[in-house]
Amino acid sequence: MDVHPQYGIPGVELVLTTLHSGGKYGQGGYQFSGGTHGVGRSALTQFSDGSKSEVRSDGTLYHLEFERGKTVKKLEVIGKAKGYGHAYHVQSRPEIFKETIEFSRRIAQRLRELAFLNPGLESIFLDRTRRRAKQESFITRTVWMSS
Repeated sequence: MDVHPQYGIPGVELVLTTLHSGGKYGQGGYQFSGGTHGVGRSALTQFSDGSKSEVRSDGTLYHLEFERGKTVKKLEVIGKAKGYGHAYHVQSRPEIFKETIEFSRRIAQRLRELAFLNPGLESIFLDRTRRRAKQESFITRTVWMSS
């Protein structure tokens, strides 16, 4: 939630809007992360009609929103929270994601892999591309863990 000294925006906003902002391979170690090379979530934010992010940290619930890669609602405190975690909601752009069913399968597979590799991660995927919405949960333990 801290403001990045060079960019003047919160780290979570930087990771979700700026390509290559992940710090895994640079001098800063793991200060910021948005995917293996800092491209994952920021690219998804860029190519979505809209996305929302909620973060639980240090007893506080934060919220911010984006449209087509631009921040439309700055980071704000919306309440108190227990535990830690990050929820990210995306509305894909139909002109970009034309093969939505195949795209959905790829996302579901990736979430399954991440749940296996990351203890404490819970991902809930709601696929609305089908006639009847299908929800899948990928979990090793709950994401909103108490401290």
